[in-house]
Amino acid sequence: MHSFRTARGVVFSLFCFCCVGQMLPAQTPQWIWFGTNASMGNPPVFFRKSFRTPPLLWNSRLTLAADDSAEVFLNGISVARCSGPDEPIRAEVSVRLNQGENVIAVRAVNHSGPAGLLVNLNLGGETNLCSDSSWLAATNEENGWTTLNFNAAHWAAATTLGPHGMEP
Repeated sequence: MHSFRTARGVVFSLFCFCCVGQMLPAQTPQWIWFGTNASMGNPPVFFRKSFRTPPLLWNSRLTLAADDSAEVFLNGISVARCSGPDEPIRAEVSVRLNQGENVIAVRAVNHSGPAGLLVNLNLGGETNLCSDSSWLAATNEENGWTTLNFNAAHWAAATTLGPHGMEP
């Protein structure tokens, strides 16, 4: 009986590893922004990225840094605020994730100088979602932009400024 449980546990672990690994490959987070690094008048910039998670996902941690500030939402719910690149946030977000489709959305503000947003969402112990040019960005706040059912087809791809480790 014990070997059956062990074998079942190994199969389940491999299944979870394969499903998560195929959904969102691990990568290095990139500093991103909308267009050039600093916009005229420094309006807020809105970012979003849709993604899928497997069932029974736990231990999901969000790490985010912004130059100058940001508020991050998961599926329309505010989960954290960052007040500068030297004060990154880290939040346990498992309870805010849906099984299946999800969206992460960020409202970022640059008050002066260089601008940038860096995001790393670690899903179940695997780094699966990082900021890069696949994120969508806009400078106009629209109703429902933080929710999963929002149509962001008219938003632009975020501009990659460089990898984690450099200044934005």
